[in-house]
Amino acid sequence: MIFTRLAFVAAWLALCFGAVQLLIGIGIATKYLGPYEFALRRYGDGSPSSGAMIDKGMYKVLVAAALGTLAEISLRAKKRDGVAVDH
Repeated sequence: MIFTRLAFVAAWLALCFGAVQLLIGIGIATKYLGPYEFALRRYGDGSPSSGAMIDKGMYKVLVAAALGTLAEISLRAKKRDGVAVDH
């Protein structure tokens, strides 16, 4: 049961951080956060371009979706087997 809960927490954290990174990458690309080079240095977390930052954010969101799906499968399997689940 502890791994299911940890998977849910990890999925939510990955989703939040991935979404933030994705939005910041889009903000840099559209120059919403300032001039491109300045915003990339300030918010870019070492990424060589805003496209790379957007890619990293999308990967985190996809990993979060996969991990969340596995956690849901685990939760449903435990409920089906009659294990007491207090989620």
